Amino acid sequence: MQKTSKTYELFLSVTPGLEEFAKEELKELIRYEFFNSIECNNEAGLLLKSQDLFSLLTLIKYLKIPTRALLRVEEFKARDLPKLYKKLSKINWNDYIPTTDFEFKVS
Repeated sequence: MQKTSKTYELFLSVTPGLEEFAKEELKELIRYEFFNSIECNNEAGLLLKSQDLFSLLTLIKYLKIPTRALLRVEEFKARDLPKLYKKLSKINWNDYIPTTDFEFKVS
């Protein structure tokens, strides 16, 4: 996983009211300039943006305040299951998941 021109988004779910503590935890763990942006989100969490996917994924295991980390892999509209399957088949999952045994949730 190398740096690319693509910007990756990682959403960290945080218990409401702890967003500022989670931000401080991030500042202690990493250089603040590492991210393109760190934004407080009104949906009880933080949205991190970076072009360095490996560092984003490595960061997850050191964080204590967030309760969940969600990586946005792609964003698209699919109006039926065959189109959804076609879109999902085009994603290079090896860039994100180092195993063949995984499940995903669609909403």
